[in-house]
Amino acid sequence: FQAEDGIRDRSPSRGLGDVYKRQNRHNALIRRMARLSSASLSDTVPKGAVQLVHGEATAALPLADVIEIDEEKARLNTAIAKSDGEISKLEKKLDNQQFLAKAPEQVVEEQRERLTASQTTRAKLADALERLSAAI
Repeated sequence: FQAEDGIRDRSPSRGLGDVYKRQNRHNALIRRMARLSSASLSDTVPKGAVQLVHGEATAALPLADVIEIDEEKARLNTAIAKSDGEISKLEKKLDNQQFLAKAPEQVVEEQRERLTASQTTRAKLADALERLSAAI
């Protein structure tokens, strides 16, 4: 287990046996920090689990019993549709030559920033939906 901030275990891994030893040694800490009721190693990913990959390790967090996956997918699809509408509106406004000619540069820049933010939000929502769909 290596932290993202660059702190490394003192000894490099020497195979899967080391992974099991470290997981057993740090199990209580992992569970407490991640607020998990249990943490275990397995060769398979449970159905309805989200996978997280860090280096050579893959963690799976079973969500099927925690959230209603179909409802969450519907919520994400609704949010994506809302973002699409906002993006379309902003793109039309910024494509309008009359708007660009008459509006102060500060207002035009503000609309460009809103467009960028909406596109970023939409990408994050689509990524979340893709990860959720891959989990089932």
